[in-house]
Amino acid sequence: MKPNRPTVIGRREVLRLGLVAAGLLALPPRLLRGAEGRKKRAVVIGAGMAGLGAARTLHDAGWAVTVLEARARIGGRVWTDRSLGMPLDLGAQWIEGSTGNPLTALARTFGIPTKVDTDEWLYFGRDGKALSEPAAAAMDELLAELLERIEAYGETLDRDVSVRRAVEAVLADEDLTRHQRDIAESFLVGEETTTGADTESLSLWYGDSADGFPGEDLLLPGGYGQVPDHLARGLDVRLEHTVKSVTQDARGVRLQTSKGPFEADHCIVTIPLGALKRDTIAFSPVLPKAKTDAIRRVEFGLLDKVILVFDKPYWPRDVDKFAHLAEEQDRYPEFLNWHRYGGQPVLFSYCSGTFARAMEKRGDAQVLAEVMEVVRKMFGARTPAPKKSKVVRWAQDPFTFGSYSYLPVGATPEHLDTLAEPFGRVLFAGEATNKDYQATVHGAYLSGLREARRLLAG
Repeated sequence: MKPNRPTVIGRREVLRLGLVAAGLLALPPRLLRGAEGRKKRAVVIGAGMAGLGAARTLHDAGWAVTVLEARARIGGRVWTDRSLGMPLDLGAQWIEGSTGNPLTALARTFGIPTKVDTDEWLYFGRDGKALSEPAAAAMDELLAELLERIEAYGETLDRDVSVRRAVEAVLADEDLTRHQRDIAESFLVGEETTTGADTESLSLWYGDSADGFPGEDLLLPGGYGQVPDHLARGLDVRLEHTVKSVTQDARGVRLQTSKGPFEADHCIVTIPLGALKRDTIAFSPVLPKAKTDAIRRVEFGLLDKVILVFDKPYWPRDVDKFAHLAEEQDRYPEFLNWHRYGGQPVLFSYCSGTFARAMEKRGDAQVLAEVMEVVRKMFGARTPAPKKSKVVRWAQDPFTFGSYSYLPVGATPEHLDTLAEPFGRVLFAGEATNKDYQATVHGAYLSGLREARRLLAG
């Protein structure tokens, strides 16, 4: 693996900016208005965490801010759905690293309850039997050793390779048992579930190069959507306003939307990388070649969920997560026991990458049958069908086209910096523009604060 990069914004500054956006600290008066004393105007495209973070900061600094959101809801990839009779997160689910994380501060400020993810796993073998504690401990040791070996292998290379190719290289001369091969495959599946990428393309050098906050991960029993709901209060958010084009000149920016034109001094674009790849917004002048090249090189991964609501838990209640080792490990390899956090008899199943894209083309009934085959293998053939279920298909979302960004072979963190570069009066935010906290909710939020701060600094 390559050396860590320096952090652009220190943790103390991160906390300060987070408090500003939450309305707990005041910005200096010199930042409230332009030199000519006129109230500055900004349009923010997208009411996800990046857009709301930017809009909240600018609004509280005295700017006139309008947020244009194509959906009929706010939150973007933070989406708490209640159609199954309880708040369940279809998108982002964890506050990743709670110490110093601005989202932890926001949750406390807004009075949003959280619960610590104790990260206790129960693994099942090919035969459907749970691994004993000694077997699970041995598996953890093998995974830790494998990680060390592929990191060391990466240091010997003069060019990047995929994570899967690295694993194949370090194990090429090993006489592995079938169980050991299953463990190696489980490592790769874990990487895919974490990044939404296929390990055949995920960069060994940079696929896991982003920084993280220390401390325990947190879950929100009442739903992650509470955070954007609080951030958006008092903001001018226009729902179902799809931006078609952004034109800029020396006088300002003009935006054409599905519901008419808007004008401002500046514009902050926070749409997902998946939408940028689809050219859903026409820019005039056109974006610089370096930025379009970065949009092309950085990839957009996919993590889908299948949510199962039962009449009661038919699985061990004192375990957080379940994983199974099988020949086809990409078939719904991991499950979250939501009963431990939300109190409801719910299982979240996850799938990613190429398998998830294929899953999205199948009907709900077939997907449910596939997931229940895995559930019954782990918890018994008599496990009844769920009372309710929901299949989440993020690649089919017309405003996202996937889940979050990752760096494939051929891309570097510098491409994320290029995605973050302003283009005249048009600025860019979102998790894919934050190389220090890429592919996270806090990364998206902090990128919005970064761009608001850029405007406030003049």
